[in-house]
Order: sequence, then structure tokens, then C-alpha cells
Amino acid sequence: MSNKKKLTRDEQIEDIQAKLEAARQKRLALTQNAQASTQSQETDLRVRFQEYWAGARRQFGRTDRDLEDVLWAHLKAIEHTEEPKFEAGVLHFGLKKLT
Repeated sequence: MSNKKKLTRDEQIEDIQAKLEAARQKRLALTQNAQASTQSQETDLRVRFQEYWAGARRQFGRTDRDLEDVLWAHLKAIEHTEEPKFEAGVLHFGLKKLT
């Protein structure tokens, strides 16, 4: 004979619901952690672009600050949000260097 006690239907339902709730909590914790990580990475990339653009905007003959937000949106759209790709993204936007 089995040493396990047979659970009633209600106990089985409660057990399954508890397991489902625990799984939901774990997924929620993982999702929140991933979102926080993604936001901090995007913030870091944005700061790097701001630093790049502060030095490079004179090379492109632009001194207006409003263009920075538009350029960042463009870089995100074409997935050029990493530092080595900044210049290519700005050129893709249509700005030309004043060499």
C-alpha cells in the first residue's frame, strides 16, 4: 500500500492553484527584473549617445539641442544604439560631416 494520503478533489484543486500561483509569481519576478535591466541598459546607451553628440554636433554643423531627441529616436528605429554605430546612424539620418 502507498504511504501517501489520498487528497480529496477540493484539496487537489487547492494544491494545483497554489502551484499555479507560485509559478505566476516567479514569472512576474523574472519579467520585472528583465524590464529593469533593459531600462538601465537603454539609459546607459542614451547617455553615451548624448556624450557622442555633444562632441560631434559641430562636425555636422548643428548646434541645436532639439535635434538630439529626434536623432535618438531615429537610431532606435534603425537599431544603431551602440556607440560604434552612432556615426553611421547620423549619416543615415541625412546629416553630412563638414570636413
